[in-house]
Amino acid sequence: MSDVFREVDEAVRQDQFKQVWKRYGWLILGVTLAIVLGVGGWQAWKAYEADRRSEASDAYGTALQQARTGQVEASLESLAALADPADGEVGTLAAFAQARVLAGQGQTAEAVAIWDQLAASDAAGPSFKAAALILSVQHQLDSGDAAQLTARLQPQLAEGQPFRAAAIELTALLALRQGDTARARELPARDGGGGHGQPARPRAATAAGHRPVKRAGMRRHLALFGIAAVLLGGCDTVNGWFGEGDAPPLPGTRIAVIQGNSGLTADPALAGERIVLPEPYINGGWEQPGGSAAHAMYHLALGDAPRQAWSSSVGEGNDDDAAILSQPVVVGDVVFTMDARSIVTAYRQGDGSVFWEVDLEQEDEEDGFFGGGIAYEDGRLFVTTGFGMVFALDGRNGQELWRHNLKAPLRAAPTASGGRVFVLTVDNQAYALAANDGRELWDHTGIQEAANLLGTASPAVSGGTVLIPYSSGEIYALQVENGREIWSDSLAALRRIDPLADIAQIRGLPVIDRGIVYVVSHAGRTVAFDLRRGSRIWEREIGGTETPWAAGEFVYLLTNDSELVCLSRETGQVRWVSALPQFEDPVDKDGSITWVGPVLASDRLIVASSIGEAYAVSPYTGEILGVIDLPSGAAVAPIVANNTLYFISDEADIVALR
Repeated sequence: MSDVFREVDEAVRQDQFKQVWKRYGWLILGVTLAIVLGVGGWQAWKAYEADRRSEASDAYGTALQQARTGQVEASLESLAALADPADGEVGTLAAFAQARVLAGQGQTAEAVAIWDQLAASDAAGPSFKAAALILSVQHQLDSGDAAQLTARLQPQLAEGQPFRAAAIELTALLALRQGDTARARELPARDGGGGHGQPARPRAATAAGHRPVKRAGMRRHLALFGIAAVLLGGCDTVNGWFGEGDAPPLPGTRIAVIQGNSGLTADPALAGERIVLPEPYINGGWEQPGGSAAHAMYHLALGDAPRQAWSSSVGEGNDDDAAILSQPVVVGDVVFTMDARSIVTAYRQGDGSVFWEVDLEQEDEEDGFFGGGIAYEDGRLFVTTGFGMVFALDGRNGQELWRHNLKAPLRAAPTASGGRVFVLTVDNQAYALAANDGRELWDHTGIQEAANLLGTASPAVSGGTVLIPYSSGEIYALQVENGREIWSDSLAALRRIDPLADIAQIRGLPVIDRGIVYVVSHAGRTVAFDLRRGSRIWEREIGGTETPWAAGEFVYLLTNDSELVCLSRETGQVRWVSALPQFEDPVDKDGSITWVGPVLASDRLIVASSIGEAYAVSPYTGEILGVIDLPSGAAVAPIVANNTLYFISDEADIVALR
């Protein structure tokens, strides 16, 4: 009986299903078909969008390359077709690039119009809008309505804004333009600790006839528009050096933790090649950034166990709103230095006593500004400052011979050669000035960059060629006589590795050695060029911000990954890699350490760190030979002159060892 009822139930269910299907079957099929078509369409749209973004990205890269190679009209046409914030990140970046190229061609009004559109666009993100506003105001500092520009910057002065430091600097400059020096003084103090919520500190007072009070702070700054932070540290005293004394070469357990910072390894093909260096020589001076106009000093002489001969304060050191960017200059028995506040001092090399001192800080120069350096030629000491001033001083007494206002900050020391002074502004304008009276002989313009590292490389000169390294990653070889272009190239990133890799700036000095030019960019590219033709001899994916050192058949380089590398001069192959500590606490990776150098002296490569340690490294094997403790972190790369080693600390102490 149960089987009969089961059959009846099944028949009833079948009849019900037929009725439902008869009534709603078309609807079920329609919904199913719609789902299938919808999913398929969505996937097709995603594929189309991916292809479109890929094509746009390729077109964007091509447009940038066109700009770098001088095809400006083609680049602008390509960028104009891509520039639309509504199309996403590529469209926004294309608009920024279009404005940048226009500004580089002198079409400032057109560039400002694009930045203003980006600043007002709802499609661009908040950070892009803020960056566009800053760039617009920056390019109207001299021509725009100061009151209106100041009002536009006001929202960017609030705590937490991404470009607050840049807005403060621009607002201060606008206040100076309106004659409001009190406002200009007050503004930088609002930044406190570089926009990180630290309390504001009053500027140290300077009594007549006394040095400014030294202030410790950040060792180096990295930022959009030249302001951002890198950590520093300090140590105590000067003691054992080059393995002398009881101190071990590398105390603690750092070696085991830091090995293999970047994965860079030695080339097995060079394993049996012997490194032979030229004999050390006593250089009578260090007259330019990098030692000479070509920045090649080879193998210098230094005693086996140098000890501290003297130390002195050079003035004010690194702080949240100031930084020492200039190496000392040595001429005969005189050592010249420049502190973080444009005070230039001459010392007697023998005992460190002060010979003369000149304060070049202008009345309207206030906190929050960086830059400058010194170079010497033919009895004149040339000085650049962060406020766009170039000075020539009499090397004998510091008397001012002439001054020239370039109206744009200078972040690098000048290069003096053959009666000309070559300087580079923060907005990528290069100038050649006459050494005797400061008149402008010629100028050259590179592509402007919004994101820069603090500090700029000085030009390099050899014979009739001057090399101009721009923060865009461009390198130009120009005729010394008239500034005409011989060749150019770009060291921009081959591929994006991290958010900072797009900063292609050449910060380390270009080095000219026996017809070859060695250039290192922050964006992970080291290139050797033929000086005469500009052709690439070799290239390595190695990034850095310090000056390479050429000697014999090898080039030594500090990388972004805290590695000291030995490369073949002619092929770029890696002979050896020596890993240096990257962190004060390597286990927790806390307390970043930055390194400066190297300098090669009597079979030792000398590098110095932001935590007050200097290492001596074998140029033959990369082995650590010894460690020295400095008063505090090193501000700039060490130098050697007249058998004496000089360090300048971020607390503005100069230490001489011989």
